[in-house]
Amino acid sequence: MWSRDHRGQNGRTSHHARTEAEEGAVRVEVDLNICEGHGQCNAVAPEIYDLDDGGYCLIRNPEVPPGLEPQAEEGARACPVQAITVTH
Repeated sequence: MWSRDHRGQNGRTSHHARTEAEEGAVRVEVDLNICEGHGQCNAVAPEIYDLDDGGYCLIRNPEVPPGLEPQAEEGARACPVQAITVTH
């Protein structure tokens, strides 16, 4: 269930999803107003971070699968503009 879908200042869509089953899970979110399309998140953790056709971060599933939390953190740290947030 998508709870939010809005356009950032740069015209790209930022998405954030949350269901009751996802409460308490590790989650990732990208601020598309900050993302510059460097692709470092995907280079470090492709199992968590996809790229759209323009090379910008695309998170298909904001809930991090169990066991992939370290990759989510590493991909977020790789972002040179700190556009990715990992919440626990």
